[in-house]
Amino acid sequence: MGRRAGDGFGQECTREKKNVLNNLADLLENKPGGRAEAERLYRRTLDVDPKDVNALNNLAYLLDEKPGGRAEAERL
Repeated sequence: MGRRAGDGFGQECTREKKNVLNNLADLLENKPGGRAEAERLYRRTLDVDPKDVNALNNLAYLLDEKPGGRAEAERL
């Protein structure tokens, strides 16, 4: 399998890299077929900073639109 967006960041993700992950997710969210990758990147951002309000909001929005995702969205 090929590399995916944000794969080169490793575990020691800095605030700047976290912002890059979040911005990449924002871009991918509106591309055809990009929602799954955007969800992965929002989750990766939250792994680094569980209180990142932008990632929480954007992930909740994505999940709310996903079939069966509303309950998880509301928990965020």
